[in-house]
Amino acid sequence: MRRADVIMVFIALCVALLACKKGKDEADDKAAGAASAAAPAPEPPAKYTSGDVLRYMPKDCTEGRFFVSASKLIGANKPHLDKLKSQLLAGTDPDAKKASAVFKELETGGVDLARDVQEVAVCAGYQGDAVVAMGLNLDQVKGDPLELLTRAVEKGGEPKPTVQKQDGVSYVKPDKEPVVIALVKPGVLVIAKDMTVVATAMKGEGAAAFGPASKHTVYADFEEGDKITLTATDTGSNVEIALSILPKGKKPEDMKMELEAVRLEAIKELSDSPFKDLVADVKKVNFTVEGSRVIGKHTVPRSRIDKLFADVAAKKPEELLQAL
Repeated sequence: MRRADVIMVFIALCVALLACKKGKDEADDKAAGAASAAAPAPEPPAKYTSGDVLRYMPKDCTEGRFFVSASKLIGANKPHLDKLKSQLLAGTDPDAKKASAVFKELETGGVDLARDVQEVAVCAGYQGDAVVAMGLNLDQVKGDPLELLTRAVEKGGEPKPTVQKQDGVSYVKPDKEPVVIALVKPGVLVIAKDMTVVATAMKGEGAAAFGPASKHTVYADFEEGDKITLTATDTGSNVEIALSILPKGKKPEDMKMELEAVRLEAIKELSDSPFKDLVADVKKVNFTVEGSRVIGKHTVPRSRIDKLFADVAAKKPEELLQAL
């Protein structure tokens, strides 16, 4: 991975955290203990339980492990997210119209993604593909959640898939995609390349490898040459962002110099974008060498983050799309 990519991912975390607010910390020792257990059998519909997505991760994630607490990311800033969505879907572009129809069908059926998606975990590189577990509240869904999904797929202009069942697990396989979407438990969807992988994920053997992931708002741990860990943690009044790199084949001091150079590149790119208010934060990121690692840390006041998110939501769609 290029050093520029590392910094841009770091900056992307800052952008994502514009919606951050204090969420109640349900990812305590109890959740961690539950995560290490095998996945439970399906039960009557209920609200999602924090930490459950980690119970559906396989063990071998050769390209990395990722976790996001969507509920903490969005929090009180859902109106801003809704505004962004409305603006981006209001265009006359065919894809925008299809996406708008999909969202409308889901919301009519009782699923508001910004409101209901709580957590997402990703095991990247399992058998050359990704396994995604999405935890969401489905208590307001009218009828079968997977039937609602099939209708949404159809509204998006694709052939309507059928709900199937294997070994007691209901799933949907979109006609043109090499993927299955399985409802492994009320409130938890697993997306994988086939039901064999879903069955492996349901054993929950990879939960322990995610370590403290559920205690963070955002957690990423991956290795592509260098070993990189990114975290963003909501402490209430602030958001603590941390980057740790264990370089491979070079001294940490040399890595630090590369990161400093990329910082200048990032500042230049951001200065002429809708996210120019992030420049001050990028300048303040403190890179240090600690043993064999390079550490980057920065603290952002949540109040300022919320204001910045509101400002971004007020931008014109074309400005945002051009920046991205």
